[in-house]
Amino acid sequence: MRSEITMSDALTFCVTAPTRQVERVAEAAQQRLKQSAEWKAWRVFAVDIKEESDELVRINVFADPADGRSTQKIQVFSFLVSADGKRRSPRFEALLVACGILERCDDTREIEGRYFADRNGGRTADDFGSLKLVL
Repeated sequence: MRSEITMSDALTFCVTAPTRQVERVAEAAQQRLKQSAEWKAWRVFAVDIKEESDELVRINVFADPADGRSTQKIQVFSFLVSADGKRRSPRFEALLVACGILERCDDTREIEGRYFADRNGGRTADDFGSLKLVL
């Protein structure tokens, strides 16, 4: 179990620890916050559908960086939906809206070539958004 760090613990560390250690912790915290708050632009280049058990379908959306960053690699976003399409994932719905698809999507080829933004690796529905968030 991880113990919680209090404000007095943090202040004591900042005052008593060697400067280099404090700088390293501050840089790590800043990088972590930047990753969680930074929106990234993506372009969908492929969609793969695989049947799972219990009448579920896994939809894998393959996207490559749309903003020309060479540091980003291809990303795969996975979603579970019902085979009949009646039960969808809120994350998948958010991706469709982020891609500009506001109506029902009957063919996954409609997603290919579309652009969207994400943060935090698209962990929740709130982590998908319009490309305007990057611009």
